[in-house]
Amino acid sequence: MGAGLVTTTALASRGLVRSVRQLAQGQKGESGLQALAALATPAVLAQSVVAELFVDGMDAARELSGPTRDAGQPTRHADKAA
Repeated sequence: MGAGLVTTTALASRGLVRSVRQLAQGQKGESGLQALAALATPAVLAQSVVAELFVDGMDAARELSGPTRDAGQPTRHADKAA
């Protein structure tokens, strides 16, 4: 968890430093966009991690389900259930 916090803080700080530099150069519009992007970084990173976790979960479920060759085929006990 500490490494993720450090990475997120570093990325956001980098964007804010760029924003201040652009503001000092008189590029107000670009500075604002850079600041918004820097502040959105944690949300974007969190979303990508959640999406990756979801994909990993789907892969694990697919592996656990095994082959589905017999899907839709009646079982031996289907006659007794009817």
